[in-house]
Amino acid sequence: MAFEFTYQQYISDISTGKIPACKKVKLAVKRHIDDIKQADEGTFPFYFDHKKAQTAILFFTQLTHTKGKLAGTNLIPEPWQQFIIASIYGWRRVDNGLRRFRRAYIQIARKNGKTFLSSGVALYDLITEPGSEVYSAATKRDQAVRCFADCKNTVRYSKTLRKYIQSYAHSLKCADGSMQALSSDAHTLDGLNPSCAIIDEYHAHKTDELLNVIETGMSARTQPLLFIITTAGNDRNVPCFEEYERCSKILEGARGYENEQYFCMIFELDKKDDWKNETNWYKANPNLGVSVEIDDLRMKYKNALQKSTDEASFRTKNLNEWLNVADVWIKQSQWLKCHKRFSEKNLLGKRCWGGIDLSKRLDITAFSWYFALENGKRYAKHYFFIPEAQIESKMRGDSYLFRRWIKEGYVFATPGETVDYSFMFKKIIEDAKLYDVQEIAYDRNLAAHLIQDLSETFTCVEFSQSITGMSEPSKSWEQLIAEGKLIDNNPVMDWMVSCATVKPDANGNIKPVKPDVNKSTKRIDGVITSIMANNRLEIALADEEAQGNFSMEDAVF
Repeated sequence: MAFEFTYQQYISDISTGKIPACKKVKLAVKRHIDDIKQADEGTFPFYFDHKKAQTAILFFTQLTHTKGKLAGTNLIPEPWQQFIIASIYGWRRVDNGLRRFRRAYIQIARKNGKTFLSSGVALYDLITEPGSEVYSAATKRDQAVRCFADCKNTVRYSKTLRKYIQSYAHSLKCADGSMQALSSDAHTLDGLNPSCAIIDEYHAHKTDELLNVIETGMSARTQPLLFIITTAGNDRNVPCFEEYERCSKILEGARGYENEQYFCMIFELDKKDDWKNETNWYKANPNLGVSVEIDDLRMKYKNALQKSTDEASFRTKNLNEWLNVADVWIKQSQWLKCHKRFSEKNLLGKRCWGGIDLSKRLDITAFSWYFALENGKRYAKHYFFIPEAQIESKMRGDSYLFRRWIKEGYVFATPGETVDYSFMFKKIIEDAKLYDVQEIAYDRNLAAHLIQDLSETFTCVEFSQSITGMSEPSKSWEQLIAEGKLIDNNPVMDWMVSCATVKPDANGNIKPVKPDVNKSTKRIDGVITSIMANNRLEIALADEEAQGNFSMEDAVF
């Protein structure tokens, strides 16, 4: 069966609405159509060469599956992929015949063939560009190696590519070109002369330093290509989001954003689309039914309805949506289920684990006890302290409820301008007469002399506040809430939970943060101490269960 070029049919299907597409995909196709018209009229400095477009597409058909039963068999570019390939390699300059596009930005949901596109672009440049110097670039070495490894595996499984490309431990080489992984943590980035650079998952880059170095190195090339391919992320304060907005403006034809040498293609849901309606999912997943299975998306969707972190993951990774870091972590409907009638008289003599988060003298200082109840349930008891002189500013900036919370005994106002930690120390000593204190977890950065005093009486455990240190304890606390196993009736916690969001990293780790660290109107101190206390409790019970020492007499009934 002869191979079929489908990029022109894709253009027609998007234009007529036969294929569901978001506004930005429609604009990318419209841009192509408008440019073709200008080229035909002779009023455009570029022209479209179907032969070169089709030659590039045919090269992509030599790429192979590298995993599973299909390993070694050829991949067939889908219509939308053919459109991207044709656009990048088909558009040429009228004056010298060189490629029009020197930069490309593709944003698409996970599992939609990003590896196929990035590997194809890298290997095609490696073979066709004189003196090629190709890089798969990332901020960290291991991430940069991923794209490079995909290219190596593609060459390994392709009989055709093995005729032209030799594979080595850290590079791929052809007649007069090479490809290797590049990371910003390399010893030196000087002397680069890239003909092509693949930036995979750009949303994980915290700065644009690596991109700038690559672009500077490309200045001596006649037709370099910077190929950025990524999913959306959870942090808008990164260069990728700025790039996303820039490309959106280019597609929209915004004044001041004209760039005829930048190809942009963004697959996403439109702003008014309901992310819960699966008929909209295709817009972010053009490979739905090919490399993306609807049943898998449905399963992830069900998880997203139950847990906020799963919702964030589903919407960013699978629906390609840039989420604002201010999105609430624990939904109010879930948290309010933690309100249950319970008498603290039942806690007398029972074991508890503490978590302490000291303020920088002017902010809220928090302390939490966590008790183990039957059937895996927990009871939370909190203390919050603020300087008396800060009450009015707290009411204006943080919450108007502070004075009520002080009156009702949920917040303690300490005399003076700054928090007097001796009040917290006294509360802990008083509670130690009522309960069996096991451990107190603390953050070493702020604990200092108070922890030194507490350590004379209690077992104090340092608790890492890094994202890797907080991730699993945070997920476990979230799961506790999702399962309805936490009892927490403190109204201050209602407010703090509503302030908390999470900022995941590229590896799926999470850490609770305030929506905007530069503003003082949100507080999550009690969330942090809860996670710390609960984690120490869980570790203790797990150790006891493993050792066979756990007794149900220690649980509260």
